[in-house]
Amino acid sequence: MSGKFDIYQTITDSIIAMMEEATGNCPLPWHRQGLTMPLNVESTNRYNGINVVMLWYYGQQCSQQLWGTYRQWANQGAQVKKGAKGVPIIFYKKVKRTEPNGAESFYPMAKASWVFNVDQVTGYEGEGIAPASPLPDTIGQADILDHAEAFIARTGAAIQHNDTFGLDRAFYNYADDYINMPCRHLFYGDQQQAREGYYAILLHELTHWTGHKARCNRGLFGKDKMDYAREELVAEFGAAFLSAQLNITQHPRSDHAEYLKSWIAILKNDKKALFRASKLAGEAVDYLTSLQSEERKAA
Repeated sequence: MSGKFDIYQTITDSIIAMMEEATGNCPLPWHRQGLTMPLNVESTNRYNGINVVMLWYYGQQCSQQLWGTYRQWANQGAQVKKGAKGVPIIFYKKVKRTEPNGAESFYPMAKASWVFNVDQVTGYEGEGIAPASPLPDTIGQADILDHAEAFIARTGAAIQHNDTFGLDRAFYNYADDYINMPCRHLFYGDQQQAREGYYAILLHELTHWTGHKARCNRGLFGKDKMDYAREELVAEFGAAFLSAQLNITQHPRSDHAEYLKSWIAILKNDKKALFRASKLAGEAVDYLTSLQSEERKAA
């Protein structure tokens, strides 16, 4: 008799396989152009947390990121194609329990669901997801993207640029609470790659910035290499979510392979690490998005 289905292990195994495929400079699923956040066909809400990563992974060859369960597609008048394989995602259901003192409480229980892409159904006549508009190709190294600059400015993060040898690298200084970035002219490649590389790295550091005790309070960075790697995974997911939100293409970092090695080690030892990292990344993105209010815009 087969063992009980474990959604945590199933998803973790999928992500480990994804990371093991992305050896050397091979990209991860979120390192590609025109990426959009996955949407549910019935609610039109965005998926969140690790479900985003799973749908990006399994939807790499799909025409758009529109998903739904078998029943949700049926409710739209569509039919899932025979033989189509669903993608497992996780959701949490509130379960009631009675405490020893007789009081009732609720706790979240992880449940699995399987969703199918719009490319896997027939008869769907609803609206699709508009593809991300290509960004203008202007001349210059790491030139400015106005919408990304506005988003970052509204966060209020202190950012300094440096081209001094030894300081010409990206990092978040927790003690003094600022982000250090290489000057724009230090980003190489073609025009688009230089520009988007700059913002992808800045969004990574901005995710670290949210971990300060005055903000999301993630207890940066811990005492050992594994704690550091866990926070780096949070920042990787955070930057991926933000890049999709801002229509910025991510590219593999120069230290891509080394980070993959440390992340795989974490995931193989802890099947829930992935879920914590994606949850914390989602909280970081929500925090940064909350700073984009009308009041903040007017300030």
